[in-house]
Amino acid sequence: MPSLEAVDLPIEGAPPLNSSRRLLAMVVVGLLISTFVSDSRLAKLPLQFLLKDHLHLGATAMAAFFGLTGLAWYFKPIAGLLADAVPLRGSRRRNYLVVSGLGAGTLWALLGIVPQQYGPLVWVLIGANAFAVVASSVAGGLLVEAGQAQNLTGRLGSLRETIIAGSSLLAQPVGGFLAAKAFGWTCGIGAALFLGLVPAALFLLPEERASVRTGTFTATLKAQMGPVFKSRGLWLAALFIFLKELSPGFGTPLFYYQTNTLHFSKLFLGGLGTLYNASAVAGALVYALACARLPLGRLLPGAIVLSAFASLLFLGYHSHGSALWVQGISGFLGIFASVALMDLAARTTPFGGEALGYSFLMSAFNLGLTGSDILGAWLYAQLHLPFAALVWISAGTTLLALPLMGLIPREALARHDAA
Repeated sequence: MPSLEAVDLPIEGAPPLNSSRRLLAMVVVGLLISTFVSDSRLAKLPLQFLLKDHLHLGATAMAAFFGLTGLAWYFKPIAGLLADAVPLRGSRRRNYLVVSGLGAGTLWALLGIVPQQYGPLVWVLIGANAFAVVASSVAGGLLVEAGQAQNLTGRLGSLRETIIAGSSLLAQPVGGFLAAKAFGWTCGIGAALFLGLVPAALFLLPEERASVRTGTFTATLKAQMGPVFKSRGLWLAALFIFLKELSPGFGTPLFYYQTNTLHFSKLFLGGLGTLYNASAVAGALVYALACARLPLGRLLPGAIVLSAFASLLFLGYHSHGSALWVQGISGFLGIFASVALMDLAARTTPFGGEALGYSFLMSAFNLGLTGSDILGAWLYAQLHLPFAALVWISAGTTLLALPLMGLIPREALARHDAA
């Protein structure tokens, strides 16, 4: 790492993860709140019905709305870089969580006050997501540090996906209930939970004094960014993750198919989401067992095949009964690909730049996922492809990721988690 022409000064830094159960609890709380309170989980259904019924948006415009509000997630490496390299009033972790909780909580409260129009909703949600990205980056960096130190990247990746699926599991019934209420209820709950991140960080995240190098702001950033962005393995993993997720999806078309064709109620949609995420939690836990026995080089291709098969199940999605078993099975199978990609991301993140490197890989994941949804919505709305055709396209393009595994460094695929 390039040296800085300055002296080492003690500031507050993050202690080792295994030094405190409270710290691990903070990681869980940070990930849970930053994923649960979002326009892709808690506010997803309330926003979808607000956009569809009040603003009368079509599938393409709705997909574009959620693509815009998620802009901050594409720039997640900036938050990771700051958390790694730039202490906030002497703190590398805790103060970032405090600021993110205050900022996101305030903006979620503001979301219930601004006019229910496209522009104001987009701008406030962009800001709220920006603060959520900071909290997620700090928690993710701590998870990577622990995973690499103890050779548990697969299991901690499974923990991360379990937290995300668990937050989605809780968000679905709550979101379905809130979709039938005034939108202000959704905003109030989001504000309260993010503000709760502040006392949680102050109590659960004690920081010890550590030595970091001081110097000019530019020199500090260069010193932190150099080893991360010179990592060939990180760039190849990012390219693979992006291309894997870019296959045309049918998330937004599925919502219109469920509501306009199958006429599912709001509460039933919430129940379907609950079932999907409960199955996803089970799938993540099974992966945690498998990654201790099989190397990633065997798990990843199997996960891609299972992901394609999970998409094909939606060819039988024709009624309330079929929706239940399709959501359940696809949730269990589909989570394998996600956990395997998180495992790959943690293994290819360079040492010393955990928050930055992991955030960069997550940005590739989120950018590919959003592009997938917008592309699928465009095929559905503009080319008028039937829902079944989208399912076939999604499954087929997912399988194209198999030959792309040649991009991944062999050392990242060769080993399994510690027993």
